[in-house]
Amino acid sequence: VEIFGFTPQKASEITNFIYQLDTGLAPAVHQSVLLNQRTNAAAQQRLNTYLIPQAGLRNADIGVFGRLTTGTTSRIAGWVYDRVQGDFVGDDGSRQPLSFFVNQVTNANDWFTFVGLPVGMGIGWAVDFDRDQLYNALERRTPVDGRYVVDWDGDTFWDGHEALNGGDPFNPLVLPVDMTTPSLVNVPSGGLAASWTTARVARLVFEPSELATYNLTLTPPSASGLPTLSYSSSEPKLMHNVVIHNMYPGQTVYNAALTLTDLAGLPSATQNFAVTSGLFNDGPEVVVIDDLQWSSPPSGSGTVTFVAKTLVTKKNSGPPRVPASNRIMVLRALINGKPATSSNLTVPAGQPVAFCVNDLPYSFWLSRGGFPGPFIITGATNTSGITTINFTLSGLQTGDLVTLVPEFVSSLDSAAPVCTGTNIDTNLKPIAAIGAFFVPVNWSFPDTPKKFRTLTFKHP
Repeated sequence: VEIFGFTPQKASEITNFIYQLDTGLAPAVHQSVLLNQRTNAAAQQRLNTYLIPQAGLRNADIGVFGRLTTGTTSRIAGWVYDRVQGDFVGDDGSRQPLSFFVNQVTNANDWFTFVGLPVGMGIGWAVDFDRDQLYNALERRTPVDGRYVVDWDGDTFWDGHEALNGGDPFNPLVLPVDMTTPSLVNVPSGGLAASWTTARVARLVFEPSELATYNLTLTPPSASGLPTLSYSSSEPKLMHNVVIHNMYPGQTVYNAALTLTDLAGLPSATQNFAVTSGLFNDGPEVVVIDDLQWSSPPSGSGTVTFVAKTLVTKKNSGPPRVPASNRIMVLRALINGKPATSSNLTVPAGQPVAFCVNDLPYSFWLSRGGFPGPFIITGATNTSGITTINFTLSGLQTGDLVTLVPEFVSSLDSAAPVCTGTNIDTNLKPIAAIGAFFVPVNWSFPDTPKKFRTLTFKHP
């Protein structure tokens, strides 16, 4: 089945690639709800039935900004939704339920806009512009340009880290004392895991319990000889989004180890988990001809017996290629560039190889249309991916060039194929009677070495 010309695997690869570059843009992201005196009832309904439930499912953060009147004082303020507690944390650190905003808009001057944001962006967007864990209303702006800065007093400790650990963010002589190691929060029930994995790339999102950097290593299987992959960040964050790249394709299992380090330099316990690379190819199977040669020199004069062998491999779980057993190869013999006919092409009696004696075209799922027969059809490849090709051509003259051309490689449904009249047994998947079309399992032209794409013999 193809989707807009793509196989399901290819469509999946494209989807995963897009999500690797994504920042979590679920449909709830960028949805907004205006709550004021006029929209009160409709806004509550939208918040309670859509935006807040979506935030609870971690499909979005909710940031709020609006005009808040307290007594005779009015200011523009911000809040962020806490999905664990189910309330809104203000830029002054206070917590309020949704009913707080509903009651506030009885004042015609007050209004609040609730905005869906990518997960991890709510705090920085609404209540902590410099992302130092000291919220805006508790900050002191720089006297020259009014900016928020992460270390107001210049003692090298971030303001929020000081406030949370007994220090004073505005006094360089009062330093924090942090004895708590960081950990991961909001870990999925199945444990830490990469998502949107393709053959070489995956995405890993995780949340420290406090501002922290990270160090991530991915160690491949010990006998693989592959390099260890390492990633790290020098910027402390409450959410990290890591794109893992350069993995070895083909479901290679990497042992991943993640360590966090907080602003006090305290390391977390190492989190161990596995990351498995995706399939290498964009279809269910890539078939490769890895050998095609004469088993012995063709012999005879005029009538020549040919014996060849071939090796068929596949890439359906990434390189290296592995032998493809139970495969049938369909070939044609050309004499000076023209197909041999049933009058001069035969196979030995009793040989478990059949060919079609019909010289008319058989239909293939190819833009170049049908090929004239007859076709040489090998027996099934063995567990090593090897099978033999045995046929005889008569009427050859000195200087004639014989070319053996592999057309298709097919899986077998059951028994080996045989010719029945002008039709090929339906056990052979890629070929059918005239007028019928089947999708063939072709061999990969670019992956097959040039010397194995054809085999030639010049009659002496």
